[in-house]
Formats: sequence, structure tokens, C-alpha cells
Amino acid sequence: MDRSELLPHQVALYRVKLSQPSGIQIDSITPPSLNGARIRQLGEDTIDNEIIRGKRIRTLSRYYAITLDQPGDYLLQSPLVQGQDVNARQQNSPFLQQGDNLQVRVIHAAPGIACPWSVMN
Repeated sequence: MDRSELLPHQVALYRVKLSQPSGIQIDSITPPSLNGARIRQLGEDTIDNEIIRGKRIRTLSRYYAITLDQPGDYLLQSPLVQGQDVNARQQNSPFLQQGDNLQVRVIHAAPGIACPWSVMN
């Protein structure tokens, strides 16, 4: 996430990046979840090939915009990844994996200060 402290109505950018070694098939990715937040996917997934520790690894990146309206402390639940390990033994082993949850704090905006992302009356 690009920031862990927000003002009300401010948008945070959350990126999911998955490394997909050979033999791993990703079937689905759930969006992150956070009570009281508006979460929407931005654009399409991007798939790249990277060299990680000397091995070519396929990576998938997905972006989300997250907005909260009320000040307070929140816990963002990371996406759930479901897939299969299709290894050399030709046996499909399903897996379900979730990353670490993130703390998010929405602070009170100072009275009288206009924020460029706020709606003005």
C-alpha cells in the first residue's frame, strides 16, 4: 500500500504482486477487504517475467484504489489466492494462500483545511 495513514476520502493505492514459479497455476485472486471501505480494481492485470535469484519467474500485478470516510484504525485483509501446484509428479495439489494483513489509520482532517481530493461546497 502506498501509505498507511490517510485523511478521510483520500485514496490509497494497493498493489498485489504475485510471483508464479513454474508448476504453479493461479486460478483466482479475491480483492482485499476492509469494512467501511470502498475498494475497486484499477485497470487490468499486468503480467511480466522477472529474474529472481537467477530464475525466470512470471509475476502478476493488480492494483486497487481504497477509500475510507471515517477516522479510525482499520485492518485491511489481503487478497486470497487460490491455485494448484502442478509439479513434475503430475499431481495437482490445490493451495489457498493469503498475505499479511495491513494496519490502516484514517486521521481527522484539521478544520478549515481544504484538501485537493475533498468535495467543496
